Amino acid sequence: MSNYFLPKAFDLDINDSYCSSYQYGANTTSLHWHSGAEIIFVVKGEVDFMFNDCWHTLKEGAMLFIPPRQLHRCSCTDAGAEKIVLGFTEKCLGKSGIGLHLPKEINQHCLFENLENTPLPSLIKGFNDCYNNNSLYSKDLIAQAYILQIYAFLIEHWNGLGLITNDKRLSKVSSHIYEYIGEHFAEELSPYEVARELNISYSYLAKEIKKIGYSSFTKCVNQTRIENAKRLLALTDKSVTEIGFECGFSVTSYFIKTFQGFTHMTPKAYRNLINATN
Repeated sequence: MSNYFLPKAFDLDINDSYCSSYQYGANTTSLHWHSGAEIIFVVKGEVDFMFNDCWHTLKEGAMLFIPPRQLHRCSCTDAGAEKIVLGFTEKCLGKSGIGLHLPKEINQHCLFENLENTPLPSLIKGFNDCYNNNSLYSKDLIAQAYILQIYAFLIEHWNGLGLITNDKRLSKVSSHIYEYIGEHFAEELSPYEVARELNISYSYLAKEIKKIGYSSFTKCVNQTRIENAKRLLALTDKSVTEIGFECGFSVTSYFIKTFQGFTHMTPKAYRNLINATN
């Protein structure tokens, strides 16, 4: 199980900011993740995807949006299935970023089952056609236009569900805070030190943290640590103690307690669950 729909190296440091693939028939991928976002649209048949720690069946006309760094895999046994898989990084969205970062609750609203009366199917197909048409001189501009329209639709949808509380989404400061935590989550972090590093006040930091969708700085840091721990548990053979330490937990019991608080299971139980589905 090694054929990824998107290039395995599809990441923030590659030259391409987007890619697309039209998939036919039965196929299966290993559990993996990308730094870029991924969209799967089922043109025909049905496909099973593991995402957000559980399996989802996508039938004809359905779409799944996979945010950056989320573990996922495909298991398709339908020989007649057809699907479009596209991906894009922060580069493709320019200053808008991916959200700039998405509130964590959006993971529960990434499956779209009825798109008949929306522009998404034609936009996704248009993007795929553009990506595979090498003769277009304006390919990059056209592809980016499609991605921006697709993402604008998603943002408006999530905003309508009340998941995006800031009318301007997230400020640059919020993005910088989230990025800083993402780069330093394995270290000892305090809100005062982070505020000083970013040249903002502690009260401003606390306000911006809430815009990301967290009630406190500690919950934001721990959520980041647990998401990284989940990837290590799923994709490596490292011990629970090693993973906890690599993710910023110096005490294993606290790591296990925090992991249970976010996932409702122990790290060992989570690893067993993931291994059982591979």
